[in-house]
Amino acid sequence: MVVLAEDPRRTAAALEIWPRIPSAWLVPHAGPSLQRAVQAQLQARRLPPSTRERVRPLTCGLDTLGQLTCLAEALRRWRRSAGGPAIGSVLLVTGEEHLPRALAIAHIVLGAEGLAVTGCPARTQAAPEDPLRTQRDRLRAQLWRATGWDGHPPFLGQAP
Repeated sequence: MVVLAEDPRRTAAALEIWPRIPSAWLVPHAGPSLQRAVQAQLQARRLPPSTRERVRPLTCGLDTLGQLTCLAEALRRWRRSAGGPAIGSVLLVTGEEHLPRALAIAHIVLGAEGLAVTGCPARTQAAPEDPLRTQRDRLRAQLWRATGWDGHPPFLGQAP
C-alpha cells in the first residue's frame, strides 16, 4: 500500500485500511518534513512492533510522476533483495481529486514492472484536477519508460 502523503487525510485513510491487510507494507511517500507528520500519525495509532516493521517510507520524487518512478525503482530493488517480499500489486491511496491522474501514471510506470495497480480515494475535499494534467503526465510517463527521463526540467532541481 502506497500513500502519496502530502495531505494528512491521505495518510489517515491509508491507516484505516492498512492494518487489516496482514502482509501489506505501508509506503508513505512524501518529502522529509511530511514524513515527520506521517510518523506522528503512526505513533498515535499505537501499532504493534510487528506492524510498524512493515513501514517503508520514501522521500524521493518532486511530483507525482517522480514519486511513482522512484517507487518503481524502489519496488524493483525490494523485490530483488534476498528475502524480499513477493510484491504483485500496489494499492495507491491519494486524494479523490488526485487519484485519476495518479492511477493513470501508475498504470504506465508500475504496470511496466508487472504490477497490478488499484486505487483508494481519501476524502480531501480538494478541487478537481484539470484533465489536461492527466494527459500531460501520461505522455511524461511514456517518455520515462522509453528514455529514463520524466520530462522534468533539470534546472528545477533534482529529486532527493
